[in-house]
Amino acid sequence: MKTLGLQRIVLAAGVLVVCGMAAATHASPPDFSEYALSSWECCTTPPDNAQIANEDGRVDDLCVIGNTIYIGGNFQKVRDPGGNVVDRTFLAAVDKDTGTVLRTFNPTLNDRVYSLAGSPDGATLYVGGKFDTANGQSHRGIVAFNVATGAVDPVLDGLDFEFSGGTVAPVKEITPASSGNDLYVGGGFVKVSGTSRTHLARLTFQSGHFVLNTT
Repeated sequence: MKTLGLQRIVLAAGVLVVCGMAAATHASPPDFSEYALSSWECCTTPPDNAQIANEDGRVDDLCVIGNTIYIGGNFQKVRDPGGNVVDRTFLAAVDKDTGTVLRTFNPTLNDRVYSLAGSPDGATLYVGGKFDTANGQSHRGIVAFNVATGAVDPVLDGLDFEFSGGTVAPVKEITPASSGNDLYVGGGFVKVSGTSRTHLARLTFQSGHFVLNTT
């Protein structure tokens, strides 16, 4: 499900309510009927002396895996239903029943997240965005996390989504095939790890890693 420009989401009585604007969707939304009343808010951290001290963050995508809602976007803090403000850089996870920010999932990315997707078996979270590091290591536009541990999963290591000048290009869509053996990736890139691919690429799982499919 894709949601754009959100300040706050309230989940109640099976209805997704977005405060301030309507939600735009590009796929069938997850079933929110089980969710208890919960809300959360994302906010950015403004520069010194800025006049935007209350600027809202932006949520670009949600992904539900098991009992967890993963949230990606352009934010650096999340306020949970209890009013607790938690530092989270562009990616966070909340309990789907309570809205509580999960303290056990705290990756550090250096730029915006645009797309989230879960593997068919629910074991892996795929993350696409504008970042070029995750947890201090090089991950240019795409990274995977182990859902059970919260650690980086190496299945996407070494892939590089680039503009023509070699700078990192944003990955804005990730769609896993139902088999789990392929990922379809879309975004602003024109190369993947040095090979020409204009805005769309297919990654295939081989020998423990996803690689660019060149067939």
